[in-house]
Amino acid sequence: MNGVRTLLSTDNEVSLAWLEGALQRLRPEGQKKIVGYLEAVLEEIVFETKMPPRPSGLTFRTEGL
Repeated sequence: MNGVRTLLSTDNEVSLAWLEGALQRLRPEGQKKIVGYLEAVLEEIVFETKMPPRPSGLTFRTEGL
């Protein structure tokens, strides 16, 4: 599980860096709709990074959804 959690953390860091750069470029351009979408994504990533690690035995069923 540690390897997966580390990978998730790395992905989150890369995503946060990209989002911050995109928001800095788009805000001055007045791109309100896309800025709103990106801010919502940013909130989700921040939320996920604050969540405690999931137990290693926990699985999710995605078939049939």
